[in-house]
Amino acid sequence: MIRSSLRFGSAAILAALLPACSGGGAGLTPGHRSSNAARTTQATFAIKWTNAAAPASVRHKDTISPSAQSVVVTINGSPGGLVNRNGSPSQSITLAAPIGTDQFLFTVYDQPSGLGHLLGSATVIQQIVDGAANVVTAVIQAVCTVTNVSYVAGSDPVVWTVYGASGIYAQTLQSIVLAGQAPATLTIEPEDVDGNVIISGTGGTVPNTITGSATVTQINGTSISLTPKSGARSTTPDTLTVAASGCPSTTVGVQHSPAIFIQGSLGVVTIDWYGDVIGQGYPVAGDVLIGYDTQSQRLISYNKGTGQVNAYGIPIGAPTPLYPLPLGSTVTWSNAIDGVFVAQPSAGTTINFTYSQTSGFQTGPTTPGTPVAAAAPVTMYLPRAFTTNGSTLYAFALPAVTLSATMAAAYPVSSLATLDPYQELDTFDSSGSNIAVYSQSLSTLYSNGPFGLSSAPAVGALDADAYNIYTILANGFFMAVTQSGTNLNIYNTDMGTPEAVVVISTNSF
Repeated sequence: MIRSSLRFGSAAILAALLPACSGGGAGLTPGHRSSNAARTTQATFAIKWTNAAAPASVRHKDTISPSAQSVVVTINGSPGGLVNRNGSPSQSITLAAPIGTDQFLFTVYDQPSGLGHLLGSATVIQQIVDGAANVVTAVIQAVCTVTNVSYVAGSDPVVWTVYGASGIYAQTLQSIVLAGQAPATLTIEPEDVDGNVIISGTGGTVPNTITGSATVTQINGTSISLTPKSGARSTTPDTLTVAASGCPSTTVGVQHSPAIFIQGSLGVVTIDWYGDVIGQGYPVAGDVLIGYDTQSQRLISYNKGTGQVNAYGIPIGAPTPLYPLPLGSTVTWSNAIDGVFVAQPSAGTTINFTYSQTSGFQTGPTTPGTPVAAAAPVTMYLPRAFTTNGSTLYAFALPAVTLSATMAAAYPVSSLATLDPYQELDTFDSSGSNIAVYSQSLSTLYSNGPFGLSSAPAVGALDADAYNIYTILANGFFMAVTQSGTNLNIYNTDMGTPEAVVVISTNSF
């Protein structure tokens, strides 16, 4: 049984049993004892009530529940009396205890006169000696009504949570969506019927089972970590079952999703695959998101007007400057090299490349036209980067940045995206509602068509977990579809002038 947050006297419950001539205490309603010849002596009990406003962090682990309103005492199975809370910090009551071996039962309730819900109890067997200053000490064992589960805010900056009532007043986590890659921390706490945390230590582990979507890592006796698994999503949540020691178990629905950052001239909105809006932010004017750095767990942006590459934490706040690039370039982020791939406009198209956030550029060949889009490799086992002038696709072998292949685009191109696990390059049609899918060697056009899009996609990105397509259409509305062309209907708010879509998949490198 969990040791509760209830306390009587300086140790827990302190009973000083005094001779019969002792004076009585305040606030006692005597019980009716059966008639017997047992000799008795008076017992004085000091009760220290807990201020309901006192936070659990400053309470002794055996202080009385803040919701306690009455204490009922039974001696040897017979009513011994009760005390109602009178608003004072502490109260003293006097009882008559038979001389000999007595059993004291203390029960605590959340309403006066022993009514309402049981908050805790303690049973003590004590030898009572005539004429001695007998002391009886008991530690209340709390009655746990619910294992309360709560998400530790900020442990994963992109999650969606739903709370609901459990027990009478307690609020517990009912479901959670893990978006992106970061693990989320959950606190598992025992609570009484009124939602008061029963203070306990952090030793041991939290018993748990989970059916999927995430793996569980123990932190301590009151905390666990959920790390999302990769793979396709399901609209039916998996189930996490946890139990605080001595408490009923609680189940939480768990789902995982990519974290989808949609940027237009009206700002950045973060959503998950289920359509939940889990964040919003406003980068520095002119900063456009170009990718996500899995090493530093930051979003990367480029500003064509200033040439500055910046990093943003999640949620989006003040930027951290990284390094400058040539003004007006077409830039994309590559996790494979922890750096950027740059298509710089000039008389032709000059391809520049950096291996890290601090090194210089390596210049590639000049290709005709002005770059309109670029895409970088996710992993170095497919070391190619891509750019286009809108009508021709160019592939560059890395790390030498040599032109390895060209191919005429099936449609005029507004945006590029790579999907390394499938060895694909997708192009978004600037003149119609089409997407063309090529091999990354630019040797094969796999497929092309509308994929369910309602109009021309201006910018787009792909989901490496399940190959969904996310795009802001030229009219400013966001749209998401599956590879088979099914509209996901997850978000359709007007984002203003389309700027970028960045997707953090669970298995992004």
